[in-house]
Amino acid sequence: MREQIDELVKEFIQKLDMEVTHETIETDGVFFINLETQDPGHLIGVAGAHLDALQHILRILVVKRMNQPCKIIVDVCGYKAQRSEMLLQDARYSAKQVKETGKIIIMQPMSSYERRLVHTELSKIEGIVTESIGEEPNRRIAIKPR
Repeated sequence: MREQIDELVKEFIQKLDMEVTHETIETDGVFFINLETQDPGHLIGVAGAHLDALQHILRILVVKRMNQPCKIIVDVCGYKAQRSEMLLQDARYSAKQVKETGKIIIMQPMSSYERRLVHTELSKIEGIVTESIGEEPNRRIAIKPR
């Protein structure tokens, strides 16, 4: 399956009219596709909007070609990995503040993927609870004392 996904990504990249290389890695049934380019901003977009759309399009193409659901995560030049780590650091700091002050903290809007990361990370911390609030595209996480 990885080879088929790899081939589809190659075809897709050729149509972008940009110089882009990629690597596809499978871990526990999840396919991580990292794209490398000299101009990552075009593929990432503001706050990762283009990257989210790119991931969505590639997921649809893979599902159509493979005729089965598939978990795909696309990153460009490590942007998503760096953003995820910064987001988790912010979430841990905010959780600490909530525990110390007892006041609710509402985080910045984030994608469903990012919210899932934060919920999972903060579920390990006693004394707080998290809740997704708001509507897309402004859905956020509220961190509350337990």
